[in-house]
This record gives sequence, structure tokens and C-alpha cells, in this order.
Amino acid sequence: MSQLAYADPILTCEEAAQFERSFFKSQQHVWTVMQMAGCQLAEHIAQDCQELGTPLSDLNGIVLVGKGHNGGDALLACAKLVELAPELGWVMCMSHRPEQMRPNTRRALEYVQARLPNAEFYYISESNDFLARLEYLLSKPRQWLCIDGFVGFNFRPPLSRDLVEVIQMVNASRQIVLRAAVDLPTGLSSSPVADAPVFKADFVYATGIVKKPLFDGSGRWGRVRYLDLGFFDHMQAEPSQNSFVLNARALEGMRRLRPTLCDKRSFGHLLIVAGSRQMPGAMILCVQAAIRSGVGRVTVLAPQSLLPQVALAAPEAMWLAGAETARGQLSGRALDLLQEQNGCFTACVCGPGMGSGSDTLELVQGLVQQSALPLLLDADALQPEIIPALKLRSLAKGSATVILTPHLGEYRRLLQSDALDSSAEKLHQFSKKTGCVTVLKSAQTCFSNGEQLVYSPFGGPVLARGGSGDLLAGLIAGNLAQPGSDSLAALACGLALHGRAADDLAMAKGAHCVAISELLAFLRPKSSAKSQYSAL
Repeated sequence: MSQLAYADPILTCEEAAQFERSFFKSQQHVWTVMQMAGCQLAEHIAQDCQELGTPLSDLNGIVLVGKGHNGGDALLACAKLVELAPELGWVMCMSHRPEQMRPNTRRALEYVQARLPNAEFYYISESNDFLARLEYLLSKPRQWLCIDGFVGFNFRPPLSRDLVEVIQMVNASRQIVLRAAVDLPTGLSSSPVADAPVFKADFVYATGIVKKPLFDGSGRWGRVRYLDLGFFDHMQAEPSQNSFVLNARALEGMRRLRPTLCDKRSFGHLLIVAGSRQMPGAMILCVQAAIRSGVGRVTVLAPQSLLPQVALAAPEAMWLAGAETARGQLSGRALDLLQEQNGCFTACVCGPGMGSGSDTLELVQGLVQQSALPLLLDADALQPEIIPALKLRSLAKGSATVILTPHLGEYRRLLQSDALDSSAEKLHQFSKKTGCVTVLKSAQTCFSNGEQLVYSPFGGPVLARGGSGDLLAGLIAGNLAQPGSDSLAALACGLALHGRAADDLAMAKGAHCVAISELLAFLRPKSSAKSQYSAL
């Protein structure tokens, strides 16, 4: 198992090759794992097709099959998809003859040929008319699913001319509505070539091991889905970059029964410092998410004038009327009320909907300096002026964890730079400088404690809406407030819960016509069990 119970290592292509050489004991072992990968691929592709709003049975499939194991994974996924949607028609584009394939890829091809008698099979190196046939098929008024299994992590550039022509054609087609890459998109490698074509994946299904090139492009290679095949269940891997990807075990604590002898005091008391007259909604979203995190109690410090209109939006919460400015924002004098409540809370989140100004800044700085609680700062609390206070706090013995949750714009503001550097190195440096754990929200959300970098493979464009970060802040902070909670594990749980709810929302309603508050109805810890299909 990796160093983090809730995450598995991200390996370079070279490390992955070395790992697999030691992991696989026989060709039969490879075949067994290939069947698991094919089944999980089919299940995830079928789920992700739901986001289109088009039934899987209404699509046709193009499969790009190479000679390696990812070609075998793609073939076996087709066999399982036909079980799920028998109406699917398939066009198989083969880069090599069967005798040139790896043994288990050839075995997968024979398996599929026996079960898909109506599929079209083309060997592109021998079919001069294949590109014309593909162009003809893609000109028809029908929608296609394209699965890319041409080349895997052992690929060394450049691509052959035949593969380049196929990749360019499928990339350009508007009839292909979902592009799924197995392991790595064809053309992507550990040694990228400028301007070389890369398969334009919507989703990349990392089979067993997540490879580092997937996180070298800030999300431009497609959404990453991690298919956990159990590679790291019983052995240790040593990643050179100390980078990890969240797995389903991040939600393990939420799948356990709670003790019979308990009450609301057993599960912590979260303080939320948020809201302003201009942005009460951000505060309400944060509060509603926190209530659903499992924390026992939630108390909200908000501007006094807001309370009559917002308290009914979350009747489960308790409300403190804070001193406010003429603009309806919390003022530094609100700290006096918190000092009276000293010892009541187990964690605090500050920032959603607060607005910016000198009074608000005074409140945030005072909270950082005076509070000994685990603290999450989000949104308007993320100002560069708080960094000196964060540094001083981090030097104090026994100081509790501070988590910062900026999106890219807020991160740029904290760095006080017009040019955004979202590299892992810069994130590590910033986290060490402030003594905080920093969550950088983007197409590939990740967090750093200055030592380790952990990416979340959950969530997608449905989260590109105002209020998404407020929900995330409430979920993480609610986990952080629960007694005995490890801060990084609480953070991982909040990210996974938020991201998986987003995935479920998109599958249920698509990514367009939804409100971000609908995500609350999809919060649930799903099972981490491996695919029910261990073999085909």
C-alpha cells in the first residue's frame, strides 16, 4: 500500500514499467487482470455516457486497437459493453496483425471476434481504403463512441504516419460525442514532442496505475478516471515525485456504523464565519454542506442584519449575530463575540461570501492569530495580507492545521503575481512558506502539505459554477471538526465526497441545466468494492 491510506502513487512511465515487471507473475495473471480492467472500463464508460443524455444503445463504437495490453483492455471493454447494450455496432481499427500482438491482446481479439460476429475489423497497415471508410462512417448522421487503445505508457515518439492520420480524423470529427482513452491517450508520453498529435480524450481511464504525464497538462489531456485494480493493496511503491491520486478509500470512514452510545456532542462543533449583505448565498451553501458532512453541530457567525432572512435556510444551525460594517460585512469587532464562545468549537471555516475590505481583513487576521482551532480559509478570506499571520501561526508549538482552498484566481492573488504558476513545485513552495495545506481548485484539483501532492480524480465541468467552492469548504471543514480526525484524511474525504457527488449529478442530469445546490442531494459515500466482474 502507498504511504497514504486514502491515495495511491502516481508513477512515471518508467516506474510503471518496472512495477509491472515485478507485479505480474505469469501470462495467466496478466489475462486475469486484463479481464478486470476490461470490465471496469466498460462500466465506467457506460456511466460517463449518461452525462451525454444519449442512451448507450443509440451510439456506435470505434475502437483503436494496438498490439499492447491497453489494446486488449479496449477489446474486452467492447465485449462487456455489448452485454450492456446489444444494439451497439463496432468498427475495430487494428494497428497490427494478430501474430504481431502481445499474447493476451491476441487472446482478447479472439474472444471478441467470437462474440461480435457483426463487427467490422480493419488492419490499417494493410487497408489502403480504411481512412476513406472511416471518413464515410463519420460523415453519417449518427453519434459515435471512440475508445483509444492504440499505444500505452511504453510508447516512444513519434507515431507512425498511419496512426497520425487516424488520430487526426477522430479528433476532428463532430460525430464522435465521447472519446475514451485507455491508460494514456495515444501520442502522449514521458517525452512529449511539440505539435505532435495526441488523441483528444474526454476521459482517460487509468488502469491500475495512474501515470505522471496525465497530470502534466493541467487537465488538457482529459478527465482522469482511476480504475483501481488492486496493484497497491499488498505492496509498497516508491514514486520519485511523491505524487498521489485519491482512491475510493478516502470515504472509508463514512461507510462505518456510528457508535450506539453517542449524541451530537460526539461528532464535533463547527464554527462558520461567513456571509455579507451582498453575498448571503455563499454562506448558506457552505452551511448546508457542513450540515451534511456528519459534524454534530454547526454555529454560524454572520452579520447581524442577515440573520432574520437566512436562519430559516438552515434551521439545523445555530446563529451568532456579528458586528457589521455599514456595507453589511462582518467587522473586526465580531471577534469579541467569538472570544466569549472560547472552547465551544472543534474547527472553523472562514470566508464564503464575506466580501473584502479592511474590517473583514482585520477579522480574518485576528482569527488566524488568536484561534487555536483547525482552520479552513476560503474565498474572501484568502488575501495576501494574511500570509504573515499564517507564518507566525505555523511557528507556534502545537498549532492546529490551516487549510487554504483557493481557485486559480485566488491563488494568483495570494502569490501577488499576474502570471499564474500552478506547478507542483510552486504549490509545495507556497505551502511550506505559509505552513498551510493548500488545495488548488482547478480542472485537476490537488492539495499539498509542502511534502506530498495529492490529486483528486473526482468531479468535472459540472463544478464550474459559482458556489461549488462554498460547498467544498463546508464539507471539508465539517470533516475537520469531528474529534479524532486527521486533517489530511478529513480533507481527502471532503474532496472525494464533493467530487463523486458532482459526477453523480452530471450522470443524472447532465452538466448544463443544473444548479450547484442540487449537488447536496447526491452526497453519499458509495461502496469502494472492486468491480463485480472479476472475469469475463
